[in-house]
Amino acid sequence: MLRTCLIVAGGLSFLLAAGNAQAMDEKESAEFQRLGLSLRAYVQKQAWGPADRAFEDMEAISAADLSDDDLFFGAEAARGIGDMGECQERLLVAFDIALREGVTRSWDDRARAWLGEVQLGYGRVSIKAKGTGQLSKKEVPFRADRRLAIQYAGSRLDRDGVFEGLLPAGHYQWGRSSFTVSAGEGVQKIKLKGSK
Repeated sequence: MLRTCLIVAGGLSFLLAAGNAQAMDEKESAEFQRLGLSLRAYVQKQAWGPADRAFEDMEAISAADLSDDDLFFGAEAARGIGDMGECQERLLVAFDIALREGVTRSWDDRARAWLGEVQLGYGRVSIKAKGTGQLSKKEVPFRADRRLAIQYAGSRLDRDGVFEGLLPAGHYQWGRSSFTVSAGEGVQKIKLKGSK
């Protein structure tokens, strides 16, 4: 995850993890390049799942070698599957790299709009659930990316009983539990009880 590469403390700093400090060998470099081309092709086709997997595979080979464009395409993939927490992190690192390199990218305006939407319309949550339930929002969002974010969180709760990330602000129901997510910076810790 990019959390190992990103520190927010007064400003953004991109850290090179010790394991990524070594140069890629020829085989890894070729695979990294192949995955980068695949990532872009999948994003163009709006094949979000394969695009996100291609980005994660690139990150596993060498997070330190991801370009700001790679990170933006990775953010698009994360947004496409509903993982707005990863979308935000990837965008922040992409902006940090572009800023340090002094470049303006064609995606700047779109990325700024997404970050603004996340900041104003999402809250960071850490949810632990016991039992079974289905995550639903009392006011169904009009925007597709917000519906996807709810579906993504619901799938993680179904699979693991845990979700850490971003959810659209509003009132939710899961099993016997209801809760409210507020937009903002702090992590909201939520414990849920299922219907059984």
